[in-house]
Formats: sequence, C-alpha cells, structure tokens
Amino acid sequence: MDGHFKQPPEMDFSHEDNPSEKWKRWKQTMNLYLEVAMEGREIYNTFNFGENEADKLEVLLKKFEDYCIPKKNVTVIRHRFNTHVQNSSESIDQYLTDLKLIAKNCEFEHLKDGLIRDRIVCGTNSSRVKERLLREDGLTLDKAVGICRADEESRKLMKTLNEEEQVHALRRKTQNQRTNRNEGYAKKGPSRRDHEKRESNSSFSCGKCGTTHERRNCPAYGKKCKKPNHYQKFCKSKLSKSVHRLDEYSSCESDGENYFVGAVNRKTEIKENACFSSFKLQGKTVQFKIDTGAQVNILPLSIYKKLSNVKLSKTSTSLTSFSGDKLKVVGKCSLHLKDKNCEFFVTDTNQSPLLGFKASHELGLIHVIMTVQTDVDDPVELFPKVFTGLGCLEKPYHIKIDSSVNPVINPPRKIPAALREKLKGTLKEMEDKEVIRKVDEPTDWVNSLVVVEKAENRKVEDLFRSKKFE
Repeated sequence: MDGHFKQPPEMDFSHEDNPSEKWKRWKQTMNLYLEVAMEGREIYNTFNFGENEADKLEVLLKKFEDYCIPKKNVTVIRHRFNTHVQNSSESIDQYLTDLKLIAKNCEFEHLKDGLIRDRIVCGTNSSRVKERLLREDGLTLDKAVGICRADEESRKLMKTLNEEEQVHALRRKTQNQRTNRNEGYAKKGPSRRDHEKRESNSSFSCGKCGTTHERRNCPAYGKKCKKPNHYQKFCKSKLSKSVHRLDEYSSCESDGENYFVGAVNRKTEIKENACFSSFKLQGKTVQFKIDTGAQVNILPLSIYKKLSNVKLSKTSTSLTSFSGDKLKVVGKCSLHLKDKNCEFFVTDTNQSPLLGFKASHELGLIHVIMTVQTDVDDPVELFPKVFTGLGCLEKPYHIKIDSSVNPVINPPRKIPAALREKLKGTLKEMEDKEVIRKVDEPTDWVNSLVVVEKAENRKVEDLFRSKKFE
C-alpha cells in the first residue's frame, strides 16, 4: 500500500496514560485515513476552525475544497468565451454545448442567454447564416439556434442529393460500358476500315446547325477558317484587323517593362487604311507600317533572320495583345534607319514591321500639330442684311393654345419709379417697330410684365401661367 494511505494503528483501550485523549487522536486518524489519507492530515492541521466547526463534516469538506480548487479568473474565462468560434467540422449543437460549459463559470447571471446568442452570431462558420442572423429582427437564443440547425440540415441534404446524382451517373455509364463490352464478346466486331466507313456514311441529327447530315459535313463550319459552330458570314476570323496600339505601362525604358499591344497577329494583311513607309535594310527594301498609337517598334523574326551582323540582345519586356495573349518576344535589336538608330522588339509573329510614334516622329514621317488655324471670313461681314434689324416673318403666325388650359388674367405688377420712364420709351420704340401693338379691348389672356435691366434694355414677359401650348 502506498505510504500516503497507511492504516492507523490499533486502538489501545487500556486506561493508562489518559485513554480519552488517545481515543480522540485515533478517531481523528481513522476519519482522515478514510477520506484523505495521511497527506491530508498535514493539511488538516493547518486549518483554523471556529467554535463547534471541527466536528462538522460539511465545514471540513469545504475547507479541503477551497484548498484544492484555486480561485477562478473570470476575466480569463470570459476571454476564452468571447474568442471561441465554431470549427468547420463542428455542428451547432456541439458549438452550443461548448459555449454553455464555458459560460457556466463566466458569472453572466441573467445575461447568459443573450451573450451566448451574440457569440453564435459572431462565431458561426457560415457567412450565409451570419447574414441571416444579423438581418433577423428580435433575435433570441432559441431562434438563432433554430436558424443554424435549419441551415445545417439543408446543407447535409444538398450534399446527399449531389452524391446520389454522381453515383447514379457513374452507375449508368458503367452499365452502358458493360453492355457494350458484352455485345463485343457475343459477336465479332467489324474491322477498323469498316468502322470508319460506316462512321463517315452515317447521318445524325446535328446540334450545331439543327439539320441531319453525315459526320464532318456540317454546314455550320466556316469555309475559310474551318472552325465549327458558325457560318461563313458570321466568321470572326476574317474580321481581325491589324490595330497596332501599344500603350506603355511604365514611363522608363528598361528591362522588365510591360507594353500593351492592341492586335498584331492575323493571317491576312489589310492595307486599304494602313500607312506604310519603305526603308533600306542592308540593301533590301522593307515596308514598315506607321502606327502613331504605338510606343515601341516591332520587327518580325522572319525579317530579322534575313539580316546579317545584327546583334540580338535579351530582354524581359513583355507585350500583351488586346485579347490578353502575350506575344512571344525573342529579344531586341538596333537598326539604322536613315540617320537614326531605332530600337526594335523582335517577335515571333506573322505581321508587317511596325514603327511606333517616337520613331515615326524622329524620322520625320509624321508631324505633330498642336493648333489648327482656319481662315474663315466673319459671317456678319459677309451677310450684313441678315444681322441688321429684327426681321419679320413672311406670314402671320397663330399660336395654338391647348384647349384644356383655362385662360388666366394676371394683375399688373408695380414698376419702380426709377424705371417707369425707361419702360415707356422702350414700349414706344417696340410699338414703332411693330414688334408689339397697343390693345385697349379685353382679351382672354393677360400676362404680367417683368422689367429686367440689361445692356440692350430688353423687357421680359412672364408666361409662367400660360406655358401649355399645343
């Protein structure tokens, strides 16, 4: 038996040497042996008991419990609660159980359910569920757990259905393969030549053009590009024009730069709207296409191979076409055109050599015009009659008024005393020019006059109430 669990010695019941004291010690030793053994006796002797507490078992157990269980740190436990999140493989019930066990020692009291609900919203492993919980009005713990359980069950159901569909498809394909294999064993299969002949002569319903025809004889093949799924007039291969637009991403010209190339690859060269210039390269005439939108010069590899003693240096510059395809840049070289040394990027493409904006400007092929001056005579001087006087319409013009609009007679507005004489003079002038005429009889419409001083002494009529015309 372990040293800590030695049984107490036998009780000496002789009446010598104070037997009552010996009985108390033996009883104490026996009780401690039955509960906490000899090690607990040393701890027991350190306890301080009040009056009539030493003989109470509940008090003794409470003191041992306080000694063995250290005082809990509520802050640490709450930190663990607030940082606990749901694992990807953890169900909502398992996550809820863990939260309740941790919250048991957090001393939340009556806030316990609300804080667990908030922890579920923040710690759920599904962003879709979190969005649903945040959108829910009057969310409680039971409602939050119900939403999480419903989402969990729906995901399990969808996973099961998807697995069943995959299994069914696999079984159906395997069954067809097994049937075909059995048919091959039952009778000798045709030769390869017979199979190709039967395949070429067999007709089927085509899903590309909607007709029935033999294999490899679909009318929806492009006649020029030999590509399926379209007719010749809808073929996009013949529409690919050479649009050489090279946009530079970096302003410095060093290795490692990236350039954007609009389009440099095509099978046919369309020269109707292109501008070319010829130069001598080692005694050979080469046509260069001028592209003012390009920032670099391009030389095809096929032309570079025809040149001799032209050093090709490595470069990490990349050229990207409009479609996102990267051009295969072999290197770069320097060519002498007229009296200028121009740098060219050698690409493995089938195209004409390209001169960019900088090289074209330095070679004098293009000129930059910042302003354009036009010598146009002043129309006022050319047609003085048109710009003299007010003018007059050839025929009387009748304003058509909407019949559904009721006529309005506005009261006259007060004119400031300082403007009355000017107003009278202006009205008299307009009356003399037959722009207006004086009316003394009643009319259906009367508009107010608004006097606004301008450089031309013009007067404005307020037509706010009579703005609806046909």
